[in-house]
This record gives sequence, structure tokens and C-alpha cells, in this order.
Amino acid sequence: MSIPSSESGDLEQVRLRVPAGWEESVVWALQQGGWGTALVEQGFPAGQLDDEEGCGGGPQEVVLVLEAGHSAALGPALERWALVFGWAPGAWQMDLRHLPAEDWERCWQRRWPAFRCAGFVIHAGFHLPLTTRPADLPLRQITGSAFGTGGHPSTRMALRVLRRWWQEDQPQRWLDVGTGSGILAVAAAILGAGLAVGMDPDPTSPDQARAAARLNHVYPRCCFWRGTLDSVAGEWDAVMANLQSGLLQTHASDLSRLCKPGARLFVGGFMDRNEGVTLAAMESAGLLLDRVHRHGRWRAAEYRASRRAYSRALGAC
Repeated sequence: MSIPSSESGDLEQVRLRVPAGWEESVVWALQQGGWGTALVEQGFPAGQLDDEEGCGGGPQEVVLVLEAGHSAALGPALERWALVFGWAPGAWQMDLRHLPAEDWERCWQRRWPAFRCAGFVIHAGFHLPLTTRPADLPLRQITGSAFGTGGHPSTRMALRVLRRWWQEDQPQRWLDVGTGSGILAVAAAILGAGLAVGMDPDPTSPDQARAAARLNHVYPRCCFWRGTLDSVAGEWDAVMANLQSGLLQTHASDLSRLCKPGARLFVGGFMDRNEGVTLAAMESAGLLLDRVHRHGRWRAAEYRASRRAYSRALGAC
């Protein structure tokens, strides 16, 4: 979360309780409206972890930090968004808390706890020493600007799918399209994949992903570079594409081309309003739908590459 500067050092913490499933939309609206970067806090029942069966999640809040006095204009903006989003009257609430000047780097670190997902323990360097259980797989993340700390619903869905694929088939050649922080490729390498590569047009991504691979002791089996889909060649056993809906639709045939016959493909990062058109694009590329995942308003899907789709892709080359 970005922390604004203030001459007095005093800030206000804004906590927004919004209807379930609308948290990410509110975060986006805040960013587009110039309010800065917010984060979503999710609570879980006592003693229950993110990867445990039956965890429906507890209350979720959007948290934003502003310079003192700047929150007065946020209430009217939220009222306008509530009308646009079609929320029922009284469906949202805004609470304010004064924050005195303090070490904001340390405050931010407290708001990013280590957590479990799909058997991995996602953590940063400031969480060390880390207390783990015998079956835990530590996955250390770099505190940088590339996307993918593991906390976003689409990343958590991808990690769960990745872990299940490894348990079922142990794919050896993994491709992570739009790798961001490299979290998915590094996770595949930690499990034992022979080769896990990732590409991303974000200039901050490759260095951050390489650093994560080194810290997790899997660098020799990882490769990251800056680029788009046209920089990728070959056939892959497993392809992860946690992207926006528009990119998935535009590049459905490219993703199909990169899958060897029978390979697994994960597509995520799209929302409920784009579910139909995104799945239709994948189907038109000859991919076979395996299952759809839903988390709030976020969607993801698993596919198998058919031989028919593979032959079509070869003919287009």
C-alpha cells in the first residue's frame, strides 16, 4: 500500500465495509479517482487458514490511508459509486481513525502477515525467522512493485490449481505468462518442476522474479525475461496465464499454440461480467474446459489442450 506524505505527519486510516464481492471494484475506483492505492483485508474464522476445506472467509474491508482532512470528500464519492454499483441503501459503511506519525515502513510490514495457501507459506524477508509445520513449503516473496504477492484472489486460485496439477501429473515444463513477481513459476520450481519460465512486459518483473528464485534456491531451474507472448516458443506441459480478460480473449489462440497436446492451461484474472466472453474465446481456440473457479467476483478456469487445437495451431504457423 502506498503511504501519502504529510507535512504534519498525521494521517487518517479509512476502513470501508462494502457488499461481498465488490472489494476489488472499490479498490479500482479509488485508484482511478486519484485516492491512491488501497488494500483488501480479509478475516477468517479463528484457527482456520486460507487453504483449509470449508473456509468461506469472514468479513472483508477495504483499507486506505489519506492525509489528515482529505477523507471528507471521500464519503460523497462513495455515495455516487454506490448508486452506480446498484448497492442497497445502507450496504456500505466508512470508519475513520486518526493515525499519528510513526515508522510507516514498519506499519506496512505489520499489515502483510505471512499466510498459507495450497500448502505454501507465503512470506517476505521481514517475517524471518519463520515458524512452519513439517508439511509447509516456504515461498519467499520480494517486496517490490511487480504484481503478485499471493494475496490477490486470482493468485490464490492459481496457486491452488498449480499445487493440484503437481499432485496429479507432475508437469515438468511450466510457462507463466505475465509472471509479475514470478510467484507461480517459483512455486512450480519449489515443487520440483524441471523448468519454470516466465515473461512479462513490466520492466520491474524479471529482476524481481530472478531475485525470488534465488532466495527460494530454485534459480537454476527458472528463467525470466521482459517480453510479450510473441517472445515465447516451444510446447509446454503446463501454462499459467493470470491476465486481464481482454488479453485472454485476444491471445486465446496463442495460449493454445503454446500448449502441447494434453497440456494443462490455467486462465485467471477476469471478473464475473467477463466470464462468458472469456470462456467463449478459449473454446473457440479449441481448448477443452475442465472446470471454472469463482472467488467473489473473480473468475478462473482450467483447460486441456486437445490434439485438434494443437493441429490447428500448427496450421496457422
